[in-house]
Amino acid sequence: MIKKGDLILLYRDIQHNYLVAADNKKFHTDRGFVDLGEIIGRDFGVKLKTNLGEVFYILRPNLWDLIMKIHRRTQIIYPKDIGIILAKSGIYPGAKAIEAGSGSG
Repeated sequence: MIKKGDLILLYRDIQHNYLVAADNKKFHTDRGFVDLGEIIGRDFGVKLKTNLGEVFYILRPNLWDLIMKIHRRTQIIYPKDIGIILAKSGIYPGAKAIEAGSGSG
């Protein structure tokens, strides 16, 4: 069940999906607006219609959604880059590594 302040993914298609917090505001898109207050108390996976009749699905955001859509002030290391960094650096399970203020660490 969705509570006030929970992060949700409003999903229409691959180009139209938004990470928003469930609250009592209206969220405007190019496909109409949705009243986020209607989401509180509902379950993930249900359909929600905009004022123009377009359907969005209310989904629980996964780690990928959070990494790609959350607002950041600094540069992050993406999952595709982490693998090559670990392979090139020779870090293995149990190894000790020193991070020297490179940002993402």
